[in-house]
Parts: sequence; structure tokens; C-alpha cells
Amino acid sequence: GELVPRFDFHVAFEWGHRLVAGSVSLLFTGLAVAVLRSPDLRAVAGRPLAVAALLLAVQVVLGGLTVLHLLASWTVTAHLVTGNAFALALLCTGLALRDHARGLGPEPAFVSKGVRALVTSAAALLAVQLVLGGLVSSRYAGLACPDWPACEAGVWFPSFEGAVGLQILHRMNGYVLAAALAATALAARAIPGLARPAFAAAGLVGLQIAAGVANVLLGVPVEITALHSALAAGLVLTVTCCVR
Repeated sequence: GELVPRFDFHVAFEWGHRLVAGSVSLLFTGLAVAVLRSPDLRAVAGRPLAVAALLLAVQVVLGGLTVLHLLASWTVTAHLVTGNAFALALLCTGLALRDHARGLGPEPAFVSKGVRALVTSAAALLAVQLVLGGLVSSRYAGLACPDWPACEAGVWFPSFEGAVGLQILHRMNGYVLAAALAATALAARAIPGLARPAFAAAGLVGLQIAAGVANVLLGVPVEITALHSALAAGLVLTVTCCVR
């Protein structure tokens, strides 16, 4: 009945997570104060900074609810999506401040409607993939099952219903996302400012698929799961740069 009966790996991991989260909040507060003190910076980056502040507050609340509701599906999924949205808003704030420091706006680029459609489709598929990933993760959180992700009669795909169907949908959407990002990279290879993040996103989604497959084959070890989440965050940031 004690909160911290022993300071073993699992307990230390949880407290380390909270410590990093608190540090992020303090650093973000410092950034906000620095920006808000300057009228020029406030005009340039005030809006994305306000969005980031709201997302950070929601993220802190969701972290508590995830614990209190014992990894409920909606809390795990919302926590994952909100965390990536916070990273996105923070990136937009940083890019706005960078452009202001250079005295420039975003680099001009004449992008065709086809490339715009590809980038938009990839961003939409990525948003869907994050939600599906959160739902899959929450479905299997805390389970010790040698036949993951089936966990039903030792059969890999007993049906397309329930958790297994959700897992298949997550995988198929991941492959479609990879195709969309590869097509975007090829179409944008000659466009200044877009080619680099497009190729980075295409490379990251390849690594993400490999990490997802390894995660299942190796029985969901914490190291591979953490890598999988980190690659997802990297995808969010690179695709955001493409959209911008």
C-alpha cells in the first residue's frame, strides 16, 4: 500500500519520466517569459506559443488521468497524440523565431497542386496513424502474452474484429503512409526547402516500420517500444516542416 515500496528499475523509470516532464514544463515557462517580454517576438511567435502552452497543460492532466484510470484506452491515446501535438507547436514556435532572427519569412517555393496534395495526404495519414498507434498500445498495455499481438488461442489473425483487426489496420495505414511519403520525396526532390524534410520523413517512416515489426517479433521490449515512439515524434516534426 505504499507509493514507492522500493526504488527499482520500474519505479525509477516512472519517476524519471515525471522529472523530465517537469523539466520540460520549467524550460517551456522560461521560453514563454522570454518571448512574451518582447513585443516583436510576441507578435511573431505568440500564437504557436499559446497553443503549445495549452497542449502542455492538457498533457500534464492526461498523464495523471492515465495513471488514475489504469492505462485506459482513451487516456493513453490522448496522451500520445497530445504529446506529439505539443512537439509540433514547439517546432512551429522555434521556426517562427528563427525566421524573425534572420529577418526573413519562410523560403519562397512554387509548389504544384499535386505536391501539395501529397504533403496534405501524408500529414492526414500520419495523424490517423498516431491515433491508431495509441489505441493499439493501450490495448496491449500491461499484458504479458507470448503470442502478442494475437493473444487469442495462439492464432495470429483469428478475425478482423477487436484488437487484432485494429493491429492490422494500424499496419496497413503505416504502409500507405510510407508510400505517400516516398511519393512526396520523389515529387519534391527539386523543390528548395521541401526536398530535405521530405526525404528525412521518408527515411524515418522506413525505420518506423522496421521498429514496429521488431517490436512484435521481440515481444514488445521497452527499448524497441521507446524507439518506436521516438521515431513517431520525429515523423511528426519532419512532416510538419514539409507542410510548412
